[in-house]
Amino acid sequence: MSRFSIKSIIEQDEIGEDLTLVDVSRTYNDRGDAIENTTDLTITGYVDELSGDEEIVTEGILKRGDIIVYIDEDENNVAYLKNGNRFVRNSINYEIKNPIHNPGHWEIYASRI
Repeated sequence: MSRFSIKSIIEQDEIGEDLTLVDVSRTYNDRGDAIENTTDLTITGYVDELSGDEEIVTEGILKRGDIIVYIDEDENNVAYLKNGNRFVRNSINYEIKNPIHNPGHWEIYASRI
């Protein structure tokens, strides 16, 4: 049984794109105010921008304009695919809502912020 490889699809069809993956961490000052610290990383994947008629939109899980990103599990920086981090694509910020690890790849739901 062969394993699904998003990497071969991205490379073969040249549909992959580089995204900025923003690692967000918070520290708190002595008054309890959150101070956001970010680190920009690069990651390559296939992006599906939702047009509004997809089942995941009609069910209310994501909205029109949100994205689902597919990334090979061996891609650099996959350790940062976690809730609260962000993707930046075409100067638009998307918050990672639900990273799902499947055999061979990651599927990440991200909402426009």
